[in-house]
Amino acid sequence: MSIKEKSAADSRLNRIIWLLNERCNLKCRFCYVAGRFKDNRELTLDEILKSLDEVVELGVRRIDFTGGEVTLREDLGIILEETRKRGIEIITINTNGTLLSERIAEVLAKNDVKVYLSIDGANRETHEGIRGIGTWDKVFESAELLKSFDISFYTVFACSKINISDVRGYIALSRELGSQKACIIPVLPVGRANRDIILTKEELVDMLRQVKNTAESIRFNTEIWCVPFAGLIINSPYVSYFGCRSLDEMDITPTGDVLVCDTVDISFGNIREGAKKVWRNLVNSEVAINLLKTINSPPCSECPIKHICYGGCYARAKLLSNNIYSPDPMCPRVTSL
Repeated sequence: MSIKEKSAADSRLNRIIWLLNERCNLKCRFCYVAGRFKDNRELTLDEILKSLDEVVELGVRRIDFTGGEVTLREDLGIILEETRKRGIEIITINTNGTLLSERIAEVLAKNDVKVYLSIDGANRETHEGIRGIGTWDKVFESAELLKSFDISFYTVFACSKINISDVRGYIALSRELGSQKACIIPVLPVGRANRDIILTKEELVDMLRQVKNTAESIRFNTEIWCVPFAGLIINSPYVSYFGCRSLDEMDITPTGDVLVCDTVDISFGNIREGAKKVWRNLVNSEVAINLLKTINSPPCSECPIKHICYGGCYARAKLLSNNIYSPDPMCPRVTSL
C-alpha cells in the first residue's frame, strides 16, 4: 500500500506504550517522564483492566509497560497477569532494575514478560553519574536474577553527549550480561534532558557507525530506536532499526491521556473516555494524517528508504524545530536544524 492510500480506515492498533506511573526511585539526568504529569491522578487498577478489555477488542498484539519505575506499582503483578489472560502476544516492562526481586521475577517468568533493563554507561563512573550511586551493581544483580528465572531481557542505552564514548563498551557489556540484544536510543530534549546534552547530527552519525562496527565485530544484535533514517548510513545484519510514523500505536500516560508520542504532549483524549473513542480521535486527527504526508515533499520524496523512514522521528522534529510535520532534523539529507 502506498503512503497516499494509507488512512484511518485501514488503521489497526498493533502496539501500546503504556506509562504506568511517573513515580521513580531514581533521578536520572535525562529522564523523559519527570515533571510532565503533575496531577498524579494515576489510572487505578480497575481503570487499567477496563482499558485492557477495550484495547483487546481493537486488536492490539503488544503492550510495553514503562514508567517512571513500573515496579513501584504494587499492582504490577496483577496488571501483567491480567494482560496475559487477555491474550496479548508480547508483553514487556522497562525497568531500572534496582527494585527487581524474586517475587517480581516469578510473575515475569510465569507470564512470559520480557524485560528492558536500562544501562547508561559501559562503566560504573558513567552509569552512576547519570543514574546515581549504587545503581551499577544493581545492573549486574538484575541480569543474574533474570537469567536465573530464564527471563528474556534486553538492555537499553539512552545516548547523549555525556556517554557517547561508551557506545562500543555498552554493546559488549550487553552481551556479557546475557542480554538478547542491545538497544540504543538518542536522548531527546524532554523531561530532565536539556538541549545541551543532545547529540549533534555529526555525533549521531558517528554513533551509528560505532554501533555497526561494534555489533559486527562481536556478532551481537543491536537495535537502534528513533533513528529510522539509519539505513542511509549503515547496513548490517546485526543492526536493526524501524520507522516511527505510523497509525498503529497508542501511547498512554500515567494519567490516561493518549498522546501522539510518549515524548510529545499532544493529547487525543483520555483512555477513561473509552479506548475506541480516543483511538478514533487519534487516527482521524489532522496530526496523524499529516504525519504521513512528510515523505511527499523534498528531501524525503527522493529518498531511497522513504517507505521505511516516513520522514524520520516526528518527536525530534517537534522538539528541535517546533514543527512536528517537518523531516527529522537529524537526518543527513536535511540541511538545517
